[in-house]
Amino acid sequence: MAQFLIKAAQQVPLVVIIDNLHWADVPSLSLLEFLSHELSRSRMLIVATYRDGEVARGSALLDALGGLDREAHVQRVRLKGLDEAGIGALAGHLLDKPLPGRVIDTIYEQTDGNPLFVIELLKVLIEESRDAGIEPIAVRIPDGVREAIGRRVGRLDAACSELLTTASVLGRDFGADEVAAMSRIGRDAVLDALEGAVRADLVEAAGAGRYRFTHALIRETLREEIGTLERLRLHARAGDALVEIHGARLERVLTRVAHHYFESAALGEVEKAVEFASRAAAAAAAVHAYEQAVTHYDQLIDVLEWAGRPDDERVARAHSLKGDALLCSGRVDKATEALLQAVNHVQKLGDVSQLIDVVSLLILTTSDGPQQAHRKLLEKALQLLPAGDGATRARALASLAFSMRSSGTPASIQALVEEATSMAERVGDADAQCFTLKMAILALRGQPETLEQRLRLPPPTRPCMRPKPMPGKF
Repeated sequence: MAQFLIKAAQQVPLVVIIDNLHWADVPSLSLLEFLSHELSRSRMLIVATYRDGEVARGSALLDALGGLDREAHVQRVRLKGLDEAGIGALAGHLLDKPLPGRVIDTIYEQTDGNPLFVIELLKVLIEESRDAGIEPIAVRIPDGVREAIGRRVGRLDAACSELLTTASVLGRDFGADEVAAMSRIGRDAVLDALEGAVRADLVEAAGAGRYRFTHALIRETLREEIGTLERLRLHARAGDALVEIHGARLERVLTRVAHHYFESAALGEVEKAVEFASRAAAAAAAVHAYEQAVTHYDQLIDVLEWAGRPDDERVARAHSLKGDALLCSGRVDKATEALLQAVNHVQKLGDVSQLIDVVSLLILTTSDGPQQAHRKLLEKALQLLPAGDGATRARALASLAFSMRSSGTPASIQALVEEATSMAERVGDADAQCFTLKMAILALRGQPETLEQRLRLPPPTRPCMRPKPMPGKF
């Protein structure tokens, strides 16, 4: 995307507008930071807006803003609410006639000039005043928008209002078929009912039976009015509806399905939440959406721990895969924390093979730090393995050689490399051959006297991929 925009700006000047930056995910913020470095060399202007009240301490956006502030060509403009003159001008544009001064003063007092508050309140004033002339009404702040939206929703018929509430659980964007499946009514009936919401400017048609709430706060207001138990049930129905509708091409909505089953897990559908969290995480990792993958692994861990199953093998695997995803995204410290969690869980399970897999990845992750504690874990695991050749033993020996490169003698490292690669070749395990070859090269790197040994390393039987943590299915 970044290269596309940069190349496009070479053809014609571009203005890129990013609204609601406070809802952006980490990859999107990374893209913005990358583009900011190119602004001085391209014909591109980027305008991004965010609510400063939505920027929490420690959030990804706060970190991104700190980086952007250091760029000389980035300017931050702090926007204030509209003053009385601005409200009067906005009202005149919407109404095609001026508002009385007392009405403008009341709107300003109730909204502090927040444009959304102003617009929503003006719509209520227009609807309630009809032809009798627009007069100020009392709306409490900070509940002004909630009240304004509630008044407009209250004018809808019961069927339309109920469907909008159902749709609010699906997100800001939703489909008529999804609402129909959740409500167990026909799609045509949903389309007819939603016409009232379109006329009321609460949602807008996006084509092909898709709709979008005209503002996120409308959706949030409706969703927050749903009782806790009913919200759980609606999330469960949303997940079921998405599976039913998109079953043939479920990969497109895995993240949405995982979210809904996670939100409804308290109803007892733990296995659904775990299954789809793992599927969504794997799909995200496959397309290098590592931050999204981490989110799903966290959901999987949370669900199993809430269910009183912290020692479930899948918790250990999720910590391990989460560490791998964090490592791929460059967050080494966080990856180390996740892998240490995986080690703790695997030790409780007593699975020596899995312990070796996780510790091996941990050693790679912390290659620039001390390895003594990790090496002791490997040595202990080796003692627990059955005697004789084996793929797991070969991997452990190769990882041990790598962990000793800063503290072991060259002779001991070379001996371990020779033993590991020869064993992997003897057992004929392609994955073990790939892994031991990679670890051998890393362990011997920087030692000119090992050149001959490196040249003798047996070639893999197939192309090698990067080692994966704790292989297996959830």
